[in-house]
Amino acid sequence: MIKLKFLIAFIERLNSYQIIRTQSFLTIYDDWFIEVTKDLENEIYENTLLPSTDKTAYLEYIKKQVLDEVAYHGDTQFLNTWIEKHELDGLNFPFIENEEVQQLLATHVNHPGLNYTKKKLCTNMQMDFYCHAAMIEKYKMIAFIDKLLSQKNENNKVPDDEKKDKEYKNTIWFKVGELFASGEMEKYYSINHNNETIIKGEYNALKIAKELGNESFNKYILAIINNYGVEKSNGNKNIFNSRDKMLKIISHCKEKSFDVIPYFTERLPSE
Repeated sequence: MIKLKFLIAFIERLNSYQIIRTQSFLTIYDDWFIEVTKDLENEIYENTLLPSTDKTAYLEYIKKQVLDEVAYHGDTQFLNTWIEKHELDGLNFPFIENEEVQQLLATHVNHPGLNYTKKKLCTNMQMDFYCHAAMIEKYKMIAFIDKLLSQKNENNKVPDDEKKDKEYKNTIWFKVGELFASGEMEKYYSINHNNETIIKGEYNALKIAKELGNESFNKYILAIINNYGVEKSNGNKNIFNSRDKMLKIISHCKEKSFDVIPYFTERLPSE
């Protein structure tokens, strides 16, 4: 049976711009859009492998749903005002290199310290940035579907497992998780008497990420070391919350003949 769970979730997520009233844009940006896109891509992979699936008809249906139900269109109408106002030409979305823009996108629109004018400014900007980010994911999904439609092979299959492996092995969660599993992160943390992981005094998450050569590791390192629960806004960055992700990393380490340290395996969630 063809699954539509993540198609529905994708459409709902991209249209849920009102979340800006409860969470700032930068709080959700890293994962809110990418997560649901990956989920739908995986669902599409699974559905196209079903023997009963008419691959072309199914992909055309998904494409039409995404085009019709996600309202945003392929232009910069949401951002033109902000690009001009803050002189953002030449910078990449979401323009966080600009300190003022970064502050406005990171501020909770219901923060008690905001006056009416600043609250309105933050709300309008974050709504527009949300819509633009959703538009990016919409057309990324259309391009993904078009690529599958253009593929010609006699078995009517999607790209092989090797390509899927390469895709998830390039993600930040995998790269950071592998560092923890292999023990390369041990020099940055210690374990206290309550079995809690503590960053060593001379470090912080950002400093560690920079030392490792990728500042994007920052929030993942912080979530893992602090063992954020799934209910936290960055809980999905904590590798210890996902049995599936941890098993992928453990399997990879075994394939490469790397020893996985007990610190990592002992935190594998039960089934």
